Amino acid sequence: MRKATEPEAKDPTVCTVCQTIPVSVFALDYDRPMNGWPAFLEANGIEVLTDDIGRDAITRADAHRLIEQRKQRDAQIAEERARRLVEKKRPRAPIGIPAPVGSNASALEVMMSYDQEKNQ
Repeated sequence: MRKATEPEAKDPTVCTVCQTIPVSVFALDYDRPMNGWPAFLEANGIEVLTDDIGRDAITRADAHRLIEQRKQRDAQIAEERARRLVEKKRPRAPIGIPAPVGSNASALEVMMSYDQEKNQ
């Protein structure tokens, strides 16, 4: 994990401290990654900075990117759940041919009569 001392100033009207979010604050709204925040941030190409009081921080732009990625992932999961629910509710094709009640017909006779009824 590489560390930098200050973020690049992009907007001259916003101070450099205001352009970062402490990782500890960002982590309040998100579950801890399996490998921890440092490994997660490094894997996503996010540079860990040090804010004005010495805390690990990320830029607001990187935080925004992570938030957008999470929204997209959540939307994909919701879409997949909805698709599965629709598939689950979809009527299934009937299995086999119902046998007539009170008939001593053979299986062949039942299938032949079903085909004749279907084709009429």
